[in-house]
Order: sequence, then C-alpha cells, then structure tokens
Amino acid sequence: MKLAEIARVARRHELAALSDEVYRKIVFDSRVSTSIASLPGMRELTTVVDSFSKAYAHEA
Repeated sequence: MKLAEIARVARRHELAALSDEVYRKIVFDSRVSTSIASLPGMRELTTVVDSFSKAYAHEA
C-alpha cells in the first residue's frame, strides 16, 4: 500500500497516524523521504517521532 493510500484511509476514518522518522535524514541513492504529515489533510492527524542524534551523529 502506498503512503497516499494510507493517508486517504486515515483521513476518511479520522485515524491518527504515528510516523517513526528517526532515520529520515539518512538516505541512500539520493532518495527523498516523504513524511505522511506532509500529505494533504494529514498534518493534524499525524504525530512524528524524530531524533536529533540519529541524523547528526554520523560522519559524512
């Protein structure tokens, strides 16, 4: 199931979304991470879990 489909179901049923984005800034092959909170109507329904140390503790 694609992220947009999950968001559509969440909006339709007013379901809360919990998005674990601890490794969001660590990407491979120049891929971009999309947060479900960035999709239309999902900001109010989403709680994002993030971490400062995971994104900035590694050496580039």
